[in-house]
Amino acid sequence: MTYQYYINNYRSLRTEVPYWKFSIVITLILVLNIIGYNFENIAVITMNLTLILILFLLIFSYFQKYQKVPFVEINNEILNYFDAEKNEIIKVCVKDITHISTKFCELRVHTDEKIHVLYLNAIRNETKRWEIKEKIRTLKS
Repeated sequence: MTYQYYINNYRSLRTEVPYWKFSIVITLILVLNIIGYNFENIAVITMNLTLILILFLLIFSYFQKYQKVPFVEINNEILNYFDAEKNEIIKVCVKDITHISTKFCELRVHTDEKIHVLYLNAIRNETKRWEIKEKIRTLKS
């Protein structure tokens, strides 16, 4: 039996703010060029087309930072979950699980070495949250 649930993860970069400032400047220049100039000049048309291309490339690179990651993958032997703080997938063997407890929007999987916390607030659908909790609870029984 395999159960998987995917979420969208946003991979942010430290250089993201300058890109957005740059795209705002490009948009303002483009709007001012469209409002104030005559389009019979080939240089203005070329500059506007170049600015539009750069703006679309910036928007495209922004949306490429979203990736689908498996939030939880449940097998008979292994529980894989995505840790948003570490930005990696953690593997827990089912036979190592000693106890499972829940709080409001988190699920705690206790092993001998560590307590693994699955933050379920990344899942907006309440029925999916409940379903994941129940699937993980049935692993131990």
